[in-house]
Amino acid sequence: MVVKLDLRTNKQEQQAEQERSPRHYILFSLAALFFISSLLVFAMGGYRLYAIGSARRAMAEGVAADNENLKLMETELARLTKESGAVEEKLDFVLDDVPSVEFLYELGERTVDGVVVESLTMNRESASLKGVAFADEEVLEFGDGLLAASPFLLPSVLGLLLFSLLPLVISALISLTNWNGLDELSSAGFFAEHFVGLENFKNILTTREFWQVLWNTLRYIVMYIPLMLAAAIAVATLLSRPRRGVTAFRIIYYIPVLTSWVAASLIWKSVLSPQYGALNGILGFFGIEGPGWLLDEAWAMPAIVLVSVWKDMGFFGLILLSGMIGIDRTYYEEASLDGAGSWTKFWRITLPLLSPAIFYVLIVSLINAFQLFPQIMIMTDGGPNGSTQVMVERIYKYGFRYYRMGYAAAFSWLLFVIIMACTGLQMKLQKRWVNYDA
Repeated sequence: MVVKLDLRTNKQEQQAEQERSPRHYILFSLAALFFISSLLVFAMGGYRLYAIGSARRAMAEGVAADNENLKLMETELARLTKESGAVEEKLDFVLDDVPSVEFLYELGERTVDGVVVESLTMNRESASLKGVAFADEEVLEFGDGLLAASPFLLPSVLGLLLFSLLPLVISALISLTNWNGLDELSSAGFFAEHFVGLENFKNILTTREFWQVLWNTLRYIVMYIPLMLAAAIAVATLLSRPRRGVTAFRIIYYIPVLTSWVAASLIWKSVLSPQYGALNGILGFFGIEGPGWLLDEAWAMPAIVLVSVWKDMGFFGLILLSGMIGIDRTYYEEASLDGAGSWTKFWRITLPLLSPAIFYVLIVSLINAFQLFPQIMIMTDGGPNGSTQVMVERIYKYGFRYYRMGYAAAFSWLLFVIIMACTGLQMKLQKRWVNYDA
């Protein structure tokens, strides 16, 4: 008799059971189906492009591109239209190079002396031009363009529906429950057991914590955006001047953007250490006693702002630099002839013409400021004494530390409403100061 011993641990058994579970096979099947459908869509799109290209090549070969006869037809059509006001005329020509099969050749609305020529139909014996006299508007066939582009749009649309819009709907439903993140959403009677309506939103808005967290976020925004914008404009101004080695400096200023927030936060946490940090060491060399930085309630948020400005000024400076380079230099030359100085040129020319780029920077930086998270989690974890608790940090902890996923989803929807309101206000106020005329 042979005795088999099962030496697998409970963890291995659970893992094997999960691998054999129907959910595993369903997820794998959905992923495979999405991958195969994407390949089929791209294949259909490629075939459609090939068919369109083949048809166009055949049409071009059939017409034989007799430029002299075509010009003669267009000139004759223009003359007839001017003399008689006719919209459509028959022109008889003997074209030896035209095939005997009659076909339609689209001219792409070629304009001849104010006459828009729509199409040319020709065979071996005759040719017919169809035109519209003195057309003012271009006809756009939107439906045909959308149909042609649909094979290429379908993968992106599917991805948008599956990974963006569907999670939005699910998170909205979760915000109406007291789900703990562990129970199965697809289980029978889930909503009957966990549905609480707007109770999560009511609890959030009536607690002191939410308003304190919102105040901390606003403190960060008030300090961060002006400093970041000033630093970005200074960087863009310095790097926009043609001088030797400016390309190397542009790369150097952009290096912090390429650094991950985890690595940057760990380095700055060491630099801002009250006892062994390099920054307090430099201040002590000049006889200045450095603050506690991340351990001090008054200095923790300014320290986060300092790190964020260092990290982001290269990215936003590059955007403003592209805007400065696009400004026409003749404005500065004419201002110099009028005796304007550097400051006058900056305030009267650079800033007004740079306002669209500044507006974009303000929109993006404000959204990023409301979504402040990695530097908080690594450098302070919301401390000291809750002085750096912000919106996304609360959402993460309620969802993945305290297992109150419904409460976290409600928190995230309130953040979404706040960001949308601020962005809408910015879009409304841009008409007062953004200049798009240049």
